[in-house]
Amino acid sequence: MSKPTDTPTITLSTIENQTGPDFLGYVVNWRLMNIRVQESDLKLALDHAGFSNHLPALPTPRKALRRALEAWIAERTQQQTGIPQPVVTAASDGEDENQKETTLIRVINKAGAEHLVFGIVSENVDFNKLGLSYGTQLRILLHKKTGEIVCTTDADGVISAQNESSQVTREIIPYYNEFRRLFFTDDLSKMVHAIVTSMNAVSLRKEGGVYFVPHAERHQIELAKQLIASLPTTSSEKPYLLAIPVINSEVAKADVALAIHYGFLDELKSMASDLDRFAQAEPGSVRSETISNRLLQYKHVKEKVGMYATLLSMQQGDIVKGLEALTRKAQEIVLGKPSTENPHPPASQLSSDDPLPATQSDPDLSNDETIMPPAAATHASTPMLF
Repeated sequence: MSKPTDTPTITLSTIENQTGPDFLGYVVNWRLMNIRVQESDLKLALDHAGFSNHLPALPTPRKALRRALEAWIAERTQQQTGIPQPVVTAASDGEDENQKETTLIRVINKAGAEHLVFGIVSENVDFNKLGLSYGTQLRILLHKKTGEIVCTTDADGVISAQNESSQVTREIIPYYNEFRRLFFTDDLSKMVHAIVTSMNAVSLRKEGGVYFVPHAERHQIELAKQLIASLPTTSSEKPYLLAIPVINSEVAKADVALAIHYGFLDELKSMASDLDRFAQAEPGSVRSETISNRLLQYKHVKEKVGMYATLLSMQQGDIVKGLEALTRKAQEIVLGKPSTENPHPPASQLSSDDPLPATQSDPDLSNDETIMPPAAATHASTPMLF
């Protein structure tokens, strides 16, 4: 039997050397999946790739505790039943069962409070009576700033050291400590986006996800590809970054210039919507540092527009005018003067898509109800955790 050979690594340089023509740049897309990486390993990988300034912040205590509870409940249920428990949200179609019991995680939170409470709730579905019943199995008190936790099996009342379940706390603490320094796929999406956009990338879709990156950033793209491919995963499906070369021809240049022009218009609308939030705020309530950061952003985008105008002979007048209007309005916010300028470019200069999108904050998934491991496949009810 012949000895297997290593699969050769194909780089962008290899492709370009084989194809011959020069390139305008690359259409870039990525997909992250099944990633589970320790903070120390991610930091080492980012340092090696030259992206050390993109290390994301650690998961919040709230997010870490939720993940720890999910893992703890799943493992505990499997130990008691001997059957792996997948996370599902409902019974599969066609199942014939009269009763199902699942475990839910509920969050009790109040704005401004120092603590929040995670409740582990047993939900019992009785299909014969078409009814639901609930029982609180465990409550965990989390200090938002320090991350300290206290567990109790009391269904209600004050949670303190007097009614703490020390055994449960000792079981959960190792999971909690581990997940506080673990990153998953969702944690790294913003990181990869920031890495790609730092390459003078322009979005080719209003929703994002597909970008054009100029040829001058070829080496950075290679490093990003290697970084994503090196991240440890929990299955055989691996994350990747795709970079498709765009040949430098007159037809391609015209097509790319049009797409990038509309990409800049979408970005301009998003920045205008973002600035409107501050313009509508109470006078003096917006920090000058916040506006300074926006002014730097507008300056960077203007420089990027100029670069693409040179590269692709792209029309830039309407985009530059829009950026200048945003700059004036931002300066007026700092000076406290009412704005007489319309920061948005005329409608005829914008794409014919939807109106200005509202700036959206990242969803706080920890507020949502999480459905935990269901009953065993034998249709027996989930065993009590305590």
